[in-house]
Amino acid sequence: MGAWGYRNFENDDAGDWVLEFEAKGIEAVRNALRAVAELSDEDYLEAPESCIALAAAEIVASAKDGDISGLPEEARVAFAKHKDAIDAARDPALAFAVVRRVLTSSELLDLWEEDTGLLDDWKAEVNGLIARLA
Repeated sequence: MGAWGYRNFENDDAGDWVLEFEAKGIEAVRNALRAVAELSDEDYLEAPESCIALAAAEIVASAKDGDISGLPEEARVAFAKHKDAIDAARDPALAFAVVRRVLTSSELLDLWEEDTGLLDDWKAEVNGLIARLA
């Protein structure tokens, strides 16, 4: 995982996904969330998909509560372009379920558990996202 911090956009996968979000809007958000939601409980959720799903969930949370402070500049620009297309009645529930899966059973969790110095910070970040989506 190419990460320089514990926040949801502080990794290469999320950064790359922002380009897809910019080009495809809500389709990119839903594809990222569905990629995780459609996995069975037995399927291993890998780190890249987890990072992308967390970034997509941040977009949904921002549409829900209007707080874009956690988005990098490129994501803010894309968000402004696409925010009206995000279905506030359905996407937060999907994003909520996906983020909980990442937090409880994913390679990303495993990787953060290996870096015990930032595990609590990462969990707090993800739990904060869950609270925004609830």
